[in-house]
Amino acid sequence: MEYIVSELFYGLMRLLAHPLPYILLVAMMLLAYKRVKRERQQFHVRVQPEFLDVFPPLFAGLCLGAFLSILTFVAGLSTTMAFIWLLTFVTVVLLLAGPRFLSPAVVLGATVLLALYLPLLEGATGYEAVDHWLAGIGEAPLLPIVSLLALFVFLEGLLAMRQGKTAAPVQKRSSRGKWVGGFEVKRLWPLPVVLFLPGGMLEPIGWWPLLPVGEEGLAVFIVPFAIGMQSLVFRELPTIVLKQAGLRVIALSFLLIGFAITAWFEPLFIVVTAVVAIVARIGLLWFEYVKEAKAAPYFSPQTGGLMVLAVLPNSPAEKMGLQSGEVIVKVNGVTVYGAASYYQGIQENSAYCKIEAVNLNGEVRRLEGSVHASAHHELGVLFVKEKETNTPATQETAAETGHTS
Repeated sequence: MEYIVSELFYGLMRLLAHPLPYILLVAMMLLAYKRVKRERQQFHVRVQPEFLDVFPPLFAGLCLGAFLSILTFVAGLSTTMAFIWLLTFVTVVLLLAGPRFLSPAVVLGATVLLALYLPLLEGATGYEAVDHWLAGIGEAPLLPIVSLLALFVFLEGLLAMRQGKTAAPVQKRSSRGKWVGGFEVKRLWPLPVVLFLPGGMLEPIGWWPLLPVGEEGLAVFIVPFAIGMQSLVFRELPTIVLKQAGLRVIALSFLLIGFAITAWFEPLFIVVTAVVAIVARIGLLWFEYVKEAKAAPYFSPQTGGLMVLAVLPNSPAEKMGLQSGEVIVKVNGVTVYGAASYYQGIQENSAYCKIEAVNLNGEVRRLEGSVHASAHHELGVLFVKEKETNTPATQETAAETGHTS
């Protein structure tokens, strides 16, 4: 027990000495900074603070990593240091291409294929260090990795299903030149998972079912895996679209779990699992892209009423219960046809507001609530702008809107 605790401590130190956790953390902060910058440019206000793009995904990743670590420890999954560096290289390259490609299906699938064929170059490079690294890659057992791949894809689907409520509002010009609204999700989840390496003080235990037991001691390495996600939704509410997308990823994970189990009896399915994972996951990304390209935008200026794109946290609109996708038809008795009449209705009563809104079921809801002097001048409602030139109310000084930032 003493050796297990010591090796877990050394495994944590090895994780902290590895560059990938810090690269992922910097990438998470950069995504948060870009989101807030875009929101200020498009809506003149920060919708959510930057830390919500960092700390909640970090906490969720640590919890899921701890859960997977229990499974990998009990099963005795092992790898080599050379394979971990190969995984790091693939992760960084795909991260540069965008979070959407940081799916475990793509990252681990590509790493497994490279691990199968890169060792064939051993002795042909002319560099001893490179040949030593290639030899280490060739010694890595790949069956545990394809098993992890399938489990990671399942977790990716679960995470995707829950991102609809945290999606950030965006707006752009449509092909017809009109402004339309939508939502974007860019997330990174670092998942540190315990794997065994050869060459440590830990003695192999006979009940580890998947560990090749030899005379060499074992070391613990907490491997910095990661899951990435990127989605742009204009055709529907993000809660609906991302839930459906997550379910499709979960369905793919069940297929991959079946292939991974088969690989323990037929090694050829190591290649099959990796190839199917990459092709199917990219296929799902393409499927979502095509659906977005063909569908009409859900959030666009209305002929009667003003559609709510998003509601600022802790704003009067949120306290009244106004929701994304609802259409405001009256404010303080004033019929709303667009932004100008909406502002006119607000100014009818600066201390109290009554709103009539049509919900997603086509029913009229009557909402009301007090408005404090320090409240956002739009009640905290974000909507798609109607023209290139903003209305006078949206050109108020930064001092008037800065309290929501």
